[in-house]
Amino acid sequence: MPLVDFIAGDLRKPLAVLLGAVILAGGSLPTPLLLLKQGLANSSHQVGRNLALHPSTGFMAIAREPMHAPAHIPQGYAVDQFLRDGILMLAAQPDYNVSGVVFPYAGQRLMEAVDRIEHVAGFGLLVRDAKASGRVWRDVGGLPVVTYNIDAEDVRRNHQATILAGEMALASGAKHLYPLAVGRPPIEGADGLARYRKEKFGPSDFVWTSYHPLGTCRMGKDPRTSVVGLDHEAHDVKDLYVVDGSTVRGPIGVNPQLTIMAMATRAAERIAARLG
Repeated sequence: MPLVDFIAGDLRKPLAVLLGAVILAGGSLPTPLLLLKQGLANSSHQVGRNLALHPSTGFMAIAREPMHAPAHIPQGYAVDQFLRDGILMLAAQPDYNVSGVVFPYAGQRLMEAVDRIEHVAGFGLLVRDAKASGRVWRDVGGLPVVTYNIDAEDVRRNHQATILAGEMALASGAKHLYPLAVGRPPIEGADGLARYRKEKFGPSDFVWTSYHPLGTCRMGKDPRTSVVGLDHEAHDVKDLYVVDGSTVRGPIGVNPQLTIMAMATRAAERIAARLG
């Protein structure tokens, strides 16, 4: 297929490349940016839209016994009991070098937490997006931009996830709890967690992070509402295959690496069969 013209280095003349197939696998942010810049595969106007980010936060607790965080695989444990509620809980043991940034505090309160770092048990709390509301934009003020809106349901699930982490920590004997909630003091014991449970939170009250962008070139049967078909080929450009997390119709609520690997294997089989 004739690949889109491009300019490399100091070349001033367009260069045309003929290939049997082109596989685009940049990821859920670079892939739509490239397609938008080149003006490809976007008759549906869905390129860059439908971004799911798996909004996440952290939770720390001071355990009775030393945890020796650097000796552990950071995500060596998980709790999937609450997946149907849109909550995934992972171990997230911080290395000592970054211990200061995992607490939303400053001054004496921060120093008190860091002094106990050998006893810190860390949780990574991930909630399934209520809506795939994010978008990748080609150019805003000369730079690519990602926008995303935290939904009220995301906040509710996140609050619930921190409560569950607190209950687990207290049951194991922890006394001091540190949700990554802005402007909130540490939670002390069961009474403190009971008060925390009744608090009201908004999107800006938590320290958010994310790791799992999906969906910006979504797969589907209908070319009017999707970017690639069920064979991974772009609806608009023959022999252009998108094979990365951007085609996953999120939110899926779990770490997506196995899903992406499975889809890549499936795509490879189909492309190999097509090329013979």
